[in-house]
Amino acid sequence: MLKNFEEKIKKSKLKQLGIILSCGYWAISNRFIAFLPGYRIRRFLFRALFRMKIGNYSSIQMKLFVLAPHKIKIGNNTNIGINCLLDGRRNITIGSNVDINFNVKIFTLQHDIQSPDYHTEGGAVTIEDYACISSNSLILPNVKIGMGAVVAAGSVVTKNVPRFAIVAGIPAKIIGDRNKDLQYKLIPNPFPFH
Repeated sequence: MLKNFEEKIKKSKLKQLGIILSCGYWAISNRFIAFLPGYRIRRFLFRALFRMKIGNYSSIQMKLFVLAPHKIKIGNNTNIGINCLLDGRRNITIGSNVDINFNVKIFTLQHDIQSPDYHTEGGAVTIEDYACISSNSLILPNVKIGMGAVVAAGSVVTKNVPRFAIVAGIPAKIIGDRNKDLQYKLIPNPFPFH
């Protein structure tokens, strides 16, 4: 009887330790690293401490809020703007030369408001090469944004966006097409404390 009680205490202490470590993770990634000056420093720390896969010459601007950074993959020459949110709990894959402007929120998990038990549901988000996600846009779970697609400012993307389509609105709808001959490379700001 005493042995079972001691085992329960050990399990309880392990659970408490897990909660403490989890709080430390949030504090380090979202309250410390996100505010460090210099995208190179932030990129290094997100790679080294949280196993976030970030390609060469990609920049992460200040105030990035991340959930499950180890499930986020970012390609080369990609820009993540100021004050963005990346919810990696169900995986986020962002291609190369993608421009994500400030205050964009990308979610992979949400509650089902019609469910009697309010359970969560979600899916991975994929953003292909050369896509442009404009400021204040919201990308919901289980969405694929095709190569070269453009999401206009303030849009809410609830469904897949075809390659080279331009979408806008709430919910986002196709309003045009983009040039298909894209050859540029996004180069990070040369200033070290950006």
